[in-house]
Amino acid sequence: MTGRSGVLATLLALAACGGGQHGQVPVELQGRWATTDARFAGRGFELGAERITFLTGAGQRSEHAIEGVRETLEERGRQFEVAYVGDKGVTLRFVFFVDPDHSRIRIRYQEDIAWERVEAVSVP
Repeated sequence: MTGRSGVLATLLALAACGGGQHGQVPVELQGRWATTDARFAGRGFELGAERITFLTGAGQRSEHAIEGVRETLEERGRQFEVAYVGDKGVTLRFVFFVDPDHSRIRIRYQEDIAWERVEAVSVP
């Protein structure tokens, strides 16, 4: 496909996969995520429907309320932007790309590191 039909097909595909604004993290992305990269041993994150938790090592957790989730279709694939309330009440953003089969997440600007779901349980 080329030209306008290619653009239309892309827009339809984005609509079909639920692109746009979400009130919560989509269920297929909820759970605990970790990487085998030794630089991040003991670290990871949990995506819940309404909360995001960063696992910062040595059993430390930093939990935050999610304000909203935005999905866009980028050249690299589906990008999600999770807006959450930081420690000082400021809105922060966690931006990542998702592999087509939802098996890996790659954080923007660290796309060489693959984060894999280790628990697909629903985190509140």
